[in-house]
Amino acid sequence: MMRKIAISQPRYLPACNYIERMIISDVFVMLDNVQHQKRAFEHRNRIRTTNGCCWLSIPIDRKNSKSDKIKDLLVLNDESWEENHYKNFVHNYKKTPFYDEIIKLLEEFYSKKRIYFNEVVRDMLNILINYLELKVKVEWASNYIWKCKKDDLLIEITKYFDGDIYISGPNGRNYIDKNKFIKNDIELVFHEYNHPVYNQIWGDFIPYMTIWDMLFYCGKDTVKYIKTGFLKKE
Repeated sequence: MMRKIAISQPRYLPACNYIERMIISDVFVMLDNVQHQKRAFEHRNRIRTTNGCCWLSIPIDRKNSKSDKIKDLLVLNDESWEENHYKNFVHNYKKTPFYDEIIKLLEEFYSKKRIYFNEVVRDMLNILINYLELKVKVEWASNYIWKCKKDDLLIEITKYFDGDIYISGPNGRNYIDKNKFIKNDIELVFHEYNHPVYNQIWGDFIPYMTIWDMLFYCGKDTVKYIKTGFLKKE
């Protein structure tokens, strides 16, 4: 059986396309040994509100972080962002079908203080993986020593975890040299995603909210509805 590897930077409040890439992978590698950009989406995402949507962002303590690499990012502890984010979920989703079930998961998550950004992502993913009963194995790049960079790093990681197929996001077409993968006997595929539409309470449907938006409306059936993407070989 062909072994599929996906590699992506860690995400707080990941969207459903991110979760689906985990579902279709055998091993999902968190690329946390790279630099975090201030305007990146790793530490923030949107939730649905009566006025459209709003961003929930983790305050990053760049001043005291050891480096700008994702694995070294500290969370500012002088801001009550956990309470703020939790209250936003309570206020905006209390009329959804699976509110009582899902808010308990978020209450558990936001009740704990964490020092590192990686801890935030790891704990949230564990809750999502357990609730949705996902079979994917999650690895963290910072737990290993790598020799390569850019495309060569993706190949190195894929080969290390015995991958036959590397799953890239669609934007990978803009920077990946597919010939390198061919030379290394790795099949390169791109994860295309057709976002499912479900009934959000207010106004027209807005896609690519955090996966928690979909969970409030679909519960455990989220896995069934989320699997609408497909892999396209180049």
